[in-house]
Amino acid sequence: MILYFDNYITDTGLTPGAPVWGESVRKGRAQIYRMPSKYDITLYTLASYAVLDWSAVVIKYDIEDTSRQEEFEREVKKLFPKAIIIHGRCDSQAKFQESARLLRSLGDEWIFYAGNNDHPFVGATKETLNHCLEKAKELRKEHKFVSIQLSQMLEGLGASDPSSLIHNRRWKRLGEDEHCIWSLVSGGFFDAIQIVNIDLFEHWFFSKDVSGKRIRLIRSDSMENFVKVPVQAVVVPKREICSHFDGYSHLNMHGFEKPDELSPPMLIPPGFFGSKMKIAYGYDEYREGWLNMNPAKGKYSFQEENGADLKLSLGDMPLFWKGRIEKTDVNPKADLAALNTAYGNELMRKKAAWKATTSSSLRKISNKASWIASQGAARWKNRIKNWYDKPESLERVLDERDPTSEGKIKSIGKKAAYHAIAFTRRLSRAKGK
Repeated sequence: MILYFDNYITDTGLTPGAPVWGESVRKGRAQIYRMPSKYDITLYTLASYAVLDWSAVVIKYDIEDTSRQEEFEREVKKLFPKAIIIHGRCDSQAKFQESARLLRSLGDEWIFYAGNNDHPFVGATKETLNHCLEKAKELRKEHKFVSIQLSQMLEGLGASDPSSLIHNRRWKRLGEDEHCIWSLVSGGFFDAIQIVNIDLFEHWFFSKDVSGKRIRLIRSDSMENFVKVPVQAVVVPKREICSHFDGYSHLNMHGFEKPDELSPPMLIPPGFFGSKMKIAYGYDEYREGWLNMNPAKGKYSFQEENGADLKLSLGDMPLFWKGRIEKTDVNPKADLAALNTAYGNELMRKKAAWKATTSSSLRKISNKASWIASQGAARWKNRIKNWYDKPESLERVLDERDPTSEGKIKSIGKKAAYHAIAFTRRLSRAKGK
């Protein structure tokens, strides 16, 4: 595969001033869960990719703190000595087309597209990834557009499962084995963190001219409302390949219960960058400066004083950690078999958490209404204030929307807000005269 990483490294969010996802975790009692800088998250993510096998590596980037540009490129070269480094991330259709031509010229049809800088590879081995790639190659014999979902595994598995709260009728499951499931997705799947065949990547950015559209074209997601993908074969792993650093916090707004407890936001272990990680495994007491792992713990460290930083077993630690650990202290009194069983139970709990029943469906509706009334209203208030101060920031995205019924409603509201803001500002200027 070709690693294609294309990102802007900044601590400023797309919606300035909006609360960060997982804020309660980041501000909880555990220092280890404080939000790192996006610069550190980016290097952590790239370090995770360095343990994988690449036919070529393309790093396209911009960085808000330009004083760190040379430092960043030095760190990239340490990880990928033969990397093609391009200063200037894609922010237009023409630039994505340039990338497509470059990727095509490198002679490998499979592209590991990392259009986000915060989805590190977390596999303990390469087995699941390799198996999913073989399945994608098999599907490629019958389907023109094929991809592998790399992150948010639980959402991908639930999308094709009619018994899941997150079921999406566009996803039709075709089959499964011990490592993955595979589905046909009507209308395509545009997430900017997946392995795609070069034909699909080219189709996204060449099949429709969007130069006149008011969108932020910085990732493939922006093309979803404009490009027609009749059907796409998508492979979804049953074990995490990559994980989103923000976890599943965003599902709060859709009514899902306690996603931060199900799959918390990620952390960077103390000592990672200096290869001085220290792991305490199976202990009841908490040690500062160590990564405290105990899959049998009921609570996390951001919830209570002696909670676990991670409910992870030793055998399932990410592959890219293994050369950076200075010391591992395993509790000699711990029942290792029981800890492994607890970890297996934790995985099953995650997969079963969004089972659709009458009561869980009703709770989801109620939870969503509560979120809108509390956090949602505050977020929109902040967003509208930012738009009023800088209406051009809203004008640039008026044609962006999710291809769902809810997305259509939001799009109508966004355009109405823009016209109301423009009218109010004109009126204020007239009164000022």
